[in-house]
Amino acid sequence: MSISNKLARTWVLGGLLALASSSAQEVYLINATSVPAISVTIDGRPFYPFFPQGLYTGGSATDRAAVVYQIKDLRGEKERSLTMNYQPRSRQALVIHGDFTPSADKNSRRHAAFPNVKLFPLDLTPPKDEPRLRYHLVNLIPNQTLRLLANPEPIDIPCGQILTLSGQKPLVTLTVQVADRHLPVLIHQRRVLRDCHLIFYETGAGASFIRFFTPIPAAGDEPEEE
Repeated sequence: MSISNKLARTWVLGGLLALASSSAQEVYLINATSVPAISVTIDGRPFYPFFPQGLYTGGSATDRAAVVYQIKDLRGEKERSLTMNYQPRSRQALVIHGDFTPSADKNSRRHAAFPNVKLFPLDLTPPKDEPRLRYHLVNLIPNQTLRLLANPEPIDIPCGQILTLSGQKPLVTLTVQVADRHLPVLIHQRRVLRDCHLIFYETGAGASFIRFFTPIPAAGDEPEEE
């Protein structure tokens, strides 16, 4: 498996964040699919008609407890509808991943083949009992176990799991092993310090990762760090 050592692109697609009520949820979308670009329709509205791989959206808000996402591979007609349930006042990122290949639904009597697309939620609410900074390593590479090369012993991260590193420095290089390759991941923060999710995924041509820094909370929610 080839590994891209280029840092994830930091372009952000536009999004509207305007909390409609005290119970609204704040949601960010991250495209970690294995196809070049997708479109995303939310509750019947085409919010993101062109959403390239490796990018993420600005924050948006919803009052709905259940939101329907229609996700389409722009190379063809493959698409899938998925529903996400939210808790009131939650703050999270939703990672879209998969390669759109046919996958049988084990719950279907006819075993209909649905495109392989999934939603992986990331909770952006900071726990009060963990020291800052926190870096989260998310393994979404199918059938692969990531290994963080750390002292005193390396740490394995199975597919679909998250490893949380608490009390980290703003300048650090993490070395992650994928198969027989070593991938150095640099995190360099200045002034405002934020938690970071490192999302490892399959691009179709090899493995890559996205660096998603937790957005700064609205004024009054949490003070900024200088």
